[in-house]
Amino acid sequence: MVTLVALLVLASPGALEPDLPPADAPNVEAAPPPADVPRADEPLPLAPPRPRPTELPRGRSFVVPAIEALFVDFALASFNNLVSREPFAQISLDSIRVNLPLSAWELDSDYFLTNQFGHPYQGALAFTAARSAGLSFWWSTLYPFVTSLAWELFFEVDKPSVNDHITTTVGGALLGEALFRLSMLVVRSGLPKWAREVFSFLLAPPAWVNDALFDEQFAAGDLPRVPFYRGWLGGGIVVQSQAARLGAFITARVIHGSPYEEVGAPFSHFDIAADLSIDRTQVVGDFTVRGLLWGRAYRLGLLRGVAGLFGSYEYVAPRLFRASSVNLGGGSLGALALTAQTSLELTAIVSAIPFGAGGVVAPSEVVGSRDYHVGPGVHLEGEVSLTNERFGFVSLGVRRWNLFGGFYTQPAGHDAITYAHLNAFVRVGREAVAGLELVRALRDTRSDGVDLNQALTQIRLVVCWLFSGELGIVAHR
Repeated sequence: MVTLVALLVLASPGALEPDLPPADAPNVEAAPPPADVPRADEPLPLAPPRPRPTELPRGRSFVVPAIEALFVDFALASFNNLVSREPFAQISLDSIRVNLPLSAWELDSDYFLTNQFGHPYQGALAFTAARSAGLSFWWSTLYPFVTSLAWELFFEVDKPSVNDHITTTVGGALLGEALFRLSMLVVRSGLPKWAREVFSFLLAPPAWVNDALFDEQFAAGDLPRVPFYRGWLGGGIVVQSQAARLGAFITARVIHGSPYEEVGAPFSHFDIAADLSIDRTQVVGDFTVRGLLWGRAYRLGLLRGVAGLFGSYEYVAPRLFRASSVNLGGGSLGALALTAQTSLELTAIVSAIPFGAGGVVAPSEVVGSRDYHVGPGVHLEGEVSLTNERFGFVSLGVRRWNLFGGFYTQPAGHDAITYAHLNAFVRVGREAVAGLELVRALRDTRSDGVDLNQALTQIRLVVCWLFSGELGIVAHR
């Protein structure tokens, strides 16, 4: 919800255009355009010769984010101990001694929301503290790892949790990098100062603190000075097939980088989306982040793109078809500029799931307090989008989780969850689109004598405001 509120800042057309000096200002560092830059009536060139220019590297600190990350752990532990009086927070020397041996580690049974969103967000706080202190993506991943380890060993009475450590570290790094880059978009925007302060804090609180304390002394030097991004924020009404339920929703998505661009630092290409649905009985949300960790640009005829190793973190609403995982795998983002106004974009990624959770188990299956399946698995993601800058776009996307139970804990079995969407949007102005979304969810579960096949359909009417007035990559010059 916080991230959705913060993304409202992007809905103001041109709000995030960089706050650049005027053209006649002295000492402006601007390279002359290359001779082969196309005229406005020519199609987009297939690729720039190099990645976008990045910021200048400045100072960095390993100590500042360590102090901040430990402070977050102490603050949460103090609240749980002194205010909410949670039993798991009543730590002692005896509880720490019991947790130290490797044999103490286990797979816990906490609530789906706590395990699959709370821990990744806690890891994201430690990660953004390190990134905003000038550290690179890879150095920053050490901070959620270490602070999660400290939390499991020293700040809880419960035995250390393997799954919490995985989701906090991996999910925290992936979610944290996307939120950090969005926060930097806001900080360097032309918005009023108060708006920059509020929304950058909501997106990445540690980054806001470091900026306030150290007055931009830190910078890793791997963020583009003028990044190419696009996306939208909107809302509408949704009709759900289950009990003919009617509700409302808010949705947002940011796509950073273009398949026509060379690969820079990790997450130079990323996609982040959030969704919040409300009806008479529940409030549910989805959150997905995918970023390119390492890759190379390629060309196959007219198809240009980037391919390599992707990381993703996903939390899909706790309905019957809820699913969440951290994924690492290979794939490609590609694009075809069909005309000066029309493009075809393709996404295909196959990933391994070191730990995933999904579904709703029957009461007889519940292990401890867990009401969802867990296990390793395989994740598939694909999307095809046809965009015309003047008229709108049509897209078809699929996400599938295949989880295999019995590896980590009972029950044994298989849980396959599929989300597919078909979107059709038309322009209704320079900065707005309206359209129809059809969402189809399927679940096939077989475990310990339980055999379920379930289906859910949603029809969504939506109006969206475009962040930059652009729909596809053909607008990228």
